[in-house]
Amino acid sequence: MIAARRLKSRRKRCLKLNNDKSLREAVLSKLKLCWSPEQIAGRFKRENGGKARISHESIYTYIYSDYGIRNRWHECLRRKRKWRIPRIGRKQRMQIPNRIGIAERPTEINKRQTFGHWEGDLMVFGRGTKTTLITLRERKGKNLFL
Repeated sequence: MIAARRLKSRRKRCLKLNNDKSLREAVLSKLKLCWSPEQIAGRFKRENGGKARISHESIYTYIYSDYGIRNRWHECLRRKRKWRIPRIGRKQRMQIPNRIGIAERPTEINKRQTFGHWEGDLMVFGRGTKTTLITLRERKGKNLFL
C-alpha cells in the first residue's frame, strides 16, 4: 500500500517544463536542432547566469512523458528510442559468492596429469533475452560439454 502511494505521488509530479512556457519553448527549439539534453542544460547554465536552469534529467523526463511521446519528441534525440532505460533499473554485474580465482588453483590441476578436473565458462545474455550458455571442459581429456 505504501509503495502504491509512492508511485502515485511520482506520477502527479509537476514538471518544470510544464509550468514555464518560455523555458519549454526554448528547450524544444534546441531539441528541433538535434541538441542533446545535456547540451541544452549546459547552455542554459552558462548563458542565463543561473536564472533559467534546468537539468538534463528534467528534459529527458519531459521527452519521455506521455505528452512527449505523443508529440514524438524522442525522435529529436540522437538515439531515437521511444523508451528510456531508467538509471535505477540498470543491473550490476553478477558476483559469484565464495568464488575461488584461477590464481589460487592447485598446481596439480595446472599440470593436467589426472582426470576429473573441470573448468567452466558461463555467459549470461541480456537486452531482452533470458539466455545463458555454460561450457564445461575436462582439463586432462579435453572433453567438451555444452
